[in-house]
Amino acid sequence: MSFYKVVIADDEQPIRHGLSLFPWEKYGFQLVCAAPNGQVALQAVRKYGADLLLSDIRMPVMDGLALARSLYEEENPVQIVLLTGFQDFAYAQQAIRYHVCRLLTKPLDPADLSECLQYVARTLAKNCPERKPPALSPDLPRPRRLNSRDTLSCPLPYPQRESQSFVQILFEEQALTVSATDILLDGLLEVFSPFLEYGLLPYCQALCSFLQELQSQIGRFPDQTSQLKDTIRQAEADVKAGHSALAVNQAVRTAVHRILQVRAINDFEPNRIAVEKAMEYIRQNYGEPLTLELVANSVHLSPSYLSVLFKKYAGTNFSKYLRDFRMEQARILLTQTHLKVYEVAQKVGYPNSKYFIDLFKEQNKVSPHEYRIFHGTGGVFS
Repeated sequence: MSFYKVVIADDEQPIRHGLSLFPWEKYGFQLVCAAPNGQVALQAVRKYGADLLLSDIRMPVMDGLALARSLYEEENPVQIVLLTGFQDFAYAQQAIRYHVCRLLTKPLDPADLSECLQYVARTLAKNCPERKPPALSPDLPRPRRLNSRDTLSCPLPYPQRESQSFVQILFEEQALTVSATDILLDGLLEVFSPFLEYGLLPYCQALCSFLQELQSQIGRFPDQTSQLKDTIRQAEADVKAGHSALAVNQAVRTAVHRILQVRAINDFEPNRIAVEKAMEYIRQNYGEPLTLELVANSVHLSPSYLSVLFKKYAGTNFSKYLRDFRMEQARILLTQTHLKVYEVAQKVGYPNSKYFIDLFKEQNKVSPHEYRIFHGTGGVFS
C-alpha cells in the first residue's frame, strides 16, 4: 500500500514526539521526517518528495512562513498546513499568498488533525488521480454500540512502543509542561482509539495496561509511592467503571496530571504547581476584574513573588497571559456566537468596549467586526 508522505516541523521536542505518535497510516499518510526547524524541513520535503508539510509558524533558523514562501517560490506542489496560535492570526494573509491550504490552532486537537488529513487526502487525490489514497482503516470493522460488559474478542496488539515512549517522556523529559503533556497524551489516546472499534471493554483493558506501565515507574518517587499507587488504583477503578470513552480518557488524564505534580515537587520546583493553579484561576475567572494581587492571593503568594514565578514557569508575564487568554476567548465568542462586540468585551473582562476594540485590533491587526467577517464564516481555510 502506498502512503502519502508527511514532514512535520516544530521546535518543541515534546510536540514532535506527540505528532510522531499520531496514527498517520490510518489516514493514508506516512511520517518521513520530524524536523526541529524550517531549514531541516525544507531539505526533507525536497529529499522525500513529501505530499504534506505540517509546520509550526514560529520556529528558529527558518519559521513556518519563510518555509512556505521557499516552497511556493520553487513551485513545490506539497500541501502545507501551518500550526498557529490565535496571536498569529495577522500572518493569515501572508499564508494565503503562499498557497497554505489550512491553518490549525495550537494546542492541536487530534480531531481537527484527523479532519484536516481527510481534506488533504481528497485534495491530493484530485490533483493526482493516479494516486488514489488508501481507504481509512480498511481492516477494522465499523463501530459497534457495545457496553462495558461486551466480550467481543479484539485482535489488536497493545501499542507497546508508543506507550513506552510516552512513559519515558513523562518521567524523564526536562521542563515538561501540562500543555505539552496534554498534546502527547492526546496523541497516545488517538493510538489507542482503534480498540473502540471493538467496544468499550477492549479500550478500557488496553488503558488499564497503560496505567500499569505508569505504576511500574512510580518507584522513582519513594516519598510519594503510596500516594501515586492510590492515584493509579483509583484511575483503574474509574476506567473500569467508565460508561464512555470521554470518562475513561479523563480518568487517565487525571492520573497523568498527578504524576506531573509529583515530578514538580521532586524536581524541587513546588512553585510550578502554584503557577498552574494561578493560570487555572485566570481561566476560570477571566471575565471578572483580575489583578496580579487578586490572583496571587488565591494561591497564597505575594504579588511580586508570583510575578517572578509566572515568568519562569509560564514563559510569559502575568498581564500578557491574562490579555492573550481574554483575546482567545473573545475570538471564540466572535466566531461562535451572535453577541454584539460590546457584549463580547464585557464577557471577557473589558467593560470599556472602546478599549477592548483598540486592544483587539492591536493584537490581531483587524477589528473585532472584521475578524468575525473573515473567520466567522469559515474563512479562506475552511
